[in-house]
Amino acid sequence: MAWTYKNIEKYNGCKRKIFVVGHSAGGYLLDIIGLDKKWLAKYGVDADSLAALVPFSGDKYLTQTDVADFRIYNYAVSNQELWQLKQKIGK
Repeated sequence: MAWTYKNIEKYNGCKRKIFVVGHSAGGYLLDIIGLDKKWLAKYGVDADSLAALVPFSGDKYLTQTDVADFRIYNYAVSNQELWQLKQKIGK
């Protein structure tokens, strides 16, 4: 992706019109580079400068730690939403 970003104008392309699509492991990799900008920054590319990253069926939970983190996150989100709902209805 960094090569494409740096060289696209040589082929009459536009850096701001780069769409990247990945399926399965490719989708997971797109999640990583899109959510953690350090991976492309290493090559002088800001992930926000790409038009879109479109992951399809990317594996999200590859380890027990990932699954545990997801459960903790869901619990926190669920409880936060419940708390907000209780605040709205005054209970």
